Amino acid sequence: MASSDVDGFISIATNERVSGFQFETDSELIATEVAWPTLEVAGRFVSLADEPVKVVPSAILRRQRGLGRGIPKQMFGLTLRTSENAGPEEQVAAIVFSSIRVLQQYRRLRRAAVDL
Repeated sequence: MASSDVDGFISIATNERVSGFQFETDSELIATEVAWPTLEVAGRFVSLADEPVKVVPSAILRRQRGLGRGIPKQMFGLTLRTSENAGPEEQVAAIVFSSIRVLQQYRRLRRAAVDL
């Protein structure tokens, strides 16, 4: 992966011990420009966590998701987490539609960066 053109990784964690749907990322930029605008979609299907967007150190996020040294440090990480209290259908809907919105928001961010 070190030589690829991949900007980041997105992981999914279901049935987590969180109070509701939550994004975890190691990037303030991704939190602000991608995760926060996407929450509205997830909130249609499941309740949101008390802290719906959480920025954590890169090493912690990668360790939690089992990603080792093969991931370049400049790559961002984003995890979509759903609560164990949400029903399976609602979790799937929140993940699917939020994932689509995440990709749309990220594409907008990339285009804006290229246009600078």
